[in-house]
Amino acid sequence: AGSALLGVAAAQDAARAEAELRQLRSQIERIRGQVARDAAERDRLTRALRAAETAANRARGELDRLRGERSDREQRRADLAAQKTAQETELARERGELAAQLRSLSPLAEFAIDIQRHVRQFCEEVTQVPGFDFPDPIAMCVAIDDSIVTSEVDKYVEVILGDGHARGQTMVDTLGVLRKPANTRVVLRADQAKFHAMLRHALRA
Repeated sequence: AGSALLGVAAAQDAARAEAELRQLRSQIERIRGQVARDAAERDRLTRALRAAETAANRARGELDRLRGERSDREQRRADLAAQKTAQETELARERGELAAQLRSLSPLAEFAIDIQRHVRQFCEEVTQVPGFDFPDPIAMCVAIDDSIVTSEVDKYVEVILGDGHARGQTMVDTLGVLRKPANTRVVLRADQAKFHAMLRHALRA
């Protein structure tokens, strides 16, 4: 009987040990599965991180390119502004010299240049034209000698006669929006040397 009891106890111990072993094996499998999943997640995160770094590098490169283009545009604008200022300064100097030359021709020339004082002030303060222009003399020269014209177009033109800020302004339908036939010859350019020569001839009188 004692041997039988010992055998039963041994069998029970063996069964418990077997059950614990299976439990341990199951836990080990779960741990291995978790480790495998963690490794896969780590690989996924590593790939995602590399992709993010690649995208960030591309974005930084694009940002640097855009900044470079912006800097180039700003530099070009600055260069153009400086060029424009230099051209306006040179043009003002040339017009000032021309005015001095014309004024020295005769008493009539002195009068003709001196009365341009207000026009010169208007050009400087309002139209931003360096020096002053000669709208009426150039129109008269065109009327006297048609060969002075180097560029012209035929357009429909109206002078605004109604009340308001636009009263007295000349409206040129350059795009043909009004669909009206051309009624005016618009001179765009003229021979500067010939104009100056005609102006000097007139002011010597």
